[in-house]
Amino acid sequence: MEAGIVADLGEYTCSICAEIFVNPTKTTCGHTFCRNCLESLASRGSNTEFNCALCSTSITLKNCSPDTEMTKNLKTLSCTCDCGKNFKLGKYNAHSAKCDSVAANTKEAAEKLKIDDPKPSINRSTFTCPSCQTKNLDRAGLIEHFGQKHRGGSGVCPICTSQPWGDQNYVSNDLLGHMKMRHKFDYDTYTDYDLDDDAILQQVLQESMMNQ
Repeated sequence: MEAGIVADLGEYTCSICAEIFVNPTKTTCGHTFCRNCLESLASRGSNTEFNCALCSTSITLKNCSPDTEMTKNLKTLSCTCDCGKNFKLGKYNAHSAKCDSVAANTKEAAEKLKIDDPKPSINRSTFTCPSCQTKNLDRAGLIEHFGQKHRGGSGVCPICTSQPWGDQNYVSNDLLGHMKMRHKFDYDTYTDYDLDDDAILQQVLQESMMNQ
C-alpha cells in the first residue's frame, strides 16, 4: 500500500451510520462514532444515559470527547475510490454520494442479497408506546415505561399487534396489567415464525404456561 493511502476503510467508518466519520467522537468505553450519531442515540432515551452501539456500556454525551487522532487521520490520510480518484478520507462521503462507481457497486451488492419472494420483515423486538409514541422500547422497557408514565391507562397492546394472531382493534382497559400478565418473555426467543399462525399460537401458549 502506498504511504498515506488507506486500503481498508473499516477503521475509519462509523458503526452506526456506516459512513466515514464526521466529527469523530470517542466514548468512555473507547469506541469512536460520528458526533451526530451519538446525539441521535442520546435523544432516544428518557434520561442522559444511553448504551454504546458496540459494547452496550452505559455512557453519557458529556463524558464523550473529540477523537483528535481520528480527526487528524481524516485530514491527512487518503483513499482511492473504485472510480480511480484519490482524495482525503474526510472528503469520501461527499464524493461517494455522487460517484457512479460507488452507486453501481452498491446496487450490485443489494441485488446479491435479494431473496426470491421474501417474507415482509416485521419488527417484533421493539415497540412504540401507544400513549405517548415513545419509540424503540423492548418488551421489558415498554412495560416499565408504561408503569411509570401511564399507569392505569388503556390502549391497544403493541406487543400483541406485532404477533400473527394480534388484534389491532382490541383495546385493553388496563394495558399495564395486560402486558404484565400476557407478556412475561420475549417471543423472538421462543417462537418459530416460520410455522403457521395456529402452530405459533400453540407454541406461545405452552411457553406462557411454563412462565406462570
